[in-house]
Amino acid sequence: MNILILCDWPGSSDYHNGIIGGIEDCCKQIGHNVITFAIGVWASDILVQNSRYHLYNLINSKNIHGIICFSATVSVNSGMDHYIDFLNSKTRVPILHLSDKILNNYSIDFDNEIAFEQRIRHLCDYHEFKNFVYISGDPTNKDGMLRLKCIQRVLEEYHIPLDEDHIYYGGWDIESGKKGFNQLIKHKPKVIVCANDYLAFGAYSEALAKGFTIPHDLVITGYDNISMDNFHELPFTTIKQPFHLLGYKAAKKLNSMINSEKIPHHLTIPTKLIIKESCGCGNKHLDEQDEEIPQVIPVLLDQAQEKMLEAYKKHCQAPGKNYLIRQWNGIVQQLLSFNVKSPQIRTLLDLIIHDLQNNTESCNSLKDLNEQILQLDNITMDMVFQKQTDEKQEEDQILTLTHIMFEIYKEQVMTTLSLEKAQNNLRNLFVAMHNKNAFIVFYQDKENNPKYNKGKLFFSMRNGEVDDLSSNDLFDTHRDILPQGFWPEDSFSFIVNPLFVETEIIGYIIFDCKHRPSELNEYVSRSLSATYSQFSMAVELNEKNQQMAQEISLRIESENQIQKLLDELKNLSLKDQLTGLYNRRGFLTVGEPQIKQFLREKTDFLVMFCDMDDLKGINDNYGHKEGDLAISSMAQVLQKSLRDSDIIARLGGDEFTVLLGMASPINLEVIEKRIKTNLLEINQQLNKPYKIDFSYGFCSNKESGFDELSKMMEMADHELYIAKKRKKA
Repeated sequence: MNILILCDWPGSSDYHNGIIGGIEDCCKQIGHNVITFAIGVWASDILVQNSRYHLYNLINSKNIHGIICFSATVSVNSGMDHYIDFLNSKTRVPILHLSDKILNNYSIDFDNEIAFEQRIRHLCDYHEFKNFVYISGDPTNKDGMLRLKCIQRVLEEYHIPLDEDHIYYGGWDIESGKKGFNQLIKHKPKVIVCANDYLAFGAYSEALAKGFTIPHDLVITGYDNISMDNFHELPFTTIKQPFHLLGYKAAKKLNSMINSEKIPHHLTIPTKLIIKESCGCGNKHLDEQDEEIPQVIPVLLDQAQEKMLEAYKKHCQAPGKNYLIRQWNGIVQQLLSFNVKSPQIRTLLDLIIHDLQNNTESCNSLKDLNEQILQLDNITMDMVFQKQTDEKQEEDQILTLTHIMFEIYKEQVMTTLSLEKAQNNLRNLFVAMHNKNAFIVFYQDKENNPKYNKGKLFFSMRNGEVDDLSSNDLFDTHRDILPQGFWPEDSFSFIVNPLFVETEIIGYIIFDCKHRPSELNEYVSRSLSATYSQFSMAVELNEKNQQMAQEISLRIESENQIQKLLDELKNLSLKDQLTGLYNRRGFLTVGEPQIKQFLREKTDFLVMFCDMDDLKGINDNYGHKEGDLAISSMAQVLQKSLRDSDIIARLGGDEFTVLLGMASPINLEVIEKRIKTNLLEINQQLNKPYKIDFSYGFCSNKESGFDELSKMMEMADHELYIAKKRKKA
């Protein structure tokens, strides 16, 4: 059976990844397949969301046996009732909603009130705080308003006022947390309660910048227990929502619905109060904050505690041999190899420290034990950080490789004007993304089928092998997502992304859901859409060329027309679609002859590498539409700040490069100042909650001795890496 997940933006947060992971784990045990639609928001007034809307046409009872809907797929304007009616009109399979109670419909959600109230009572009873302010999320969001009502209700019991001017309404991001802090600090609060951890991070960073000490001067609490809080220098008292458990229970409940079992319409998953250092408790409440240990490896965890107690006894007999440190080092390595998450490892360490402190009679020195505990804590942080760094480097390598391979694929398509000839490069691209299965469907005959129900399978890869599609015909996408005979025989978990250019819908792409950076799905989907659009334009131009050449082959005018079309085609392959700047191919094509001229004329020149700061944060917090706007704005700033003779290119993502003639390092201060001034101006004009900024590195031919563009680009890229590292420090 196939279970469908309707998700607004898969892979964009702990919330999405945790719930989808829980659904996948449960379905794997039961024997169901999982298909996740990156479907956006139904009936949204945002164009980029509407472009995802056509994926709803793929829902039918033939290939789907049950549906789990994320609550964020429902637009605030449309309402849940209309959404349910719409889904019921598409299919009659069981549907489970991840939301609060819905009349006569099945749903599952977190109990957000109990733990939230416990947190406020803890602050009032244990700490006896009386002066509160609240940084809320979007006032149209039901969860944010529910949390606001909770704090108002509990504080009212304690006769503590929370006036409207003690509440800040904003977004759910770090920037809103900063703004909320600056607006509310005038009330001289002792406690800043935040509606989520991102807001808490914003308030915390702003408090430090203003000279406050946490928790001595201020107490800040969050909500969500997100992963970025792990090993933070001052972890926040927060509320844990077990996302994975919610997904697991949702899949189990849906399976009961499919089997017509009698179950309650609504199920609630409890949240949990996690008390940490930000309210001043430290480790006083370990019994209240034990993290949930994953059940898949209980034997390993039990053995770890036994081994550490034995190592401690040996350490007391021979302190110089570091038995305790060596044993813990091996345990952490083993746990990380099993992908045990850092919060669980930290919780295990807390339990072991508790055991050791209860066995201090085995060792003469309590001071020695405390020194050992400090070393254990440092080892844990270093090893987890190294594992996270290695994983990030692997993701970056995959992302870089994907960018390069897609440029090769795009160049081959645009050079040969044949999608089929580029099939092998496309296979290598998906394999580099750790995909064993991938499918691409393009809609056909759209003029006669306005609802896009006729599609053709352009690319099919199963278990790493590309299928022969030479005899493949059109199929009805309203009846099946893939043509008959192409579904994998083994169990699978897929994610389906739409293919569209602006508001024009052209098809969809299917990936393996696991074992890849989720950002790659969006990148490949968008890049493939743009390439197919350019290919269609190029083919159309080429056809016009041939027709014109046949009709006026004896005229000189035909040669001029053909040359014009060929120039347009060449321009397509050299320019970046989003910014209009040169792409990598265009930069090398134009830049290399320019460098040869500089060398002949003995003119100094520079290569500058620029990288936008925190584009990923903009995409994650505000969406890829805002990310595209930030990229375009950065391109405009570079064009305005540099000379017409300078060659500017966007290499992909957030990376830009510039070739500057008659320039040396002494000119960089003026160039940087000009760019910064124009960035300040465009940030003020846009008035966005984020700021567009950049870092750069450079390579001078005079100082480096290099005369090859590729080597200068490598050195400038290396200098950029050093600059970004220095900026973070």
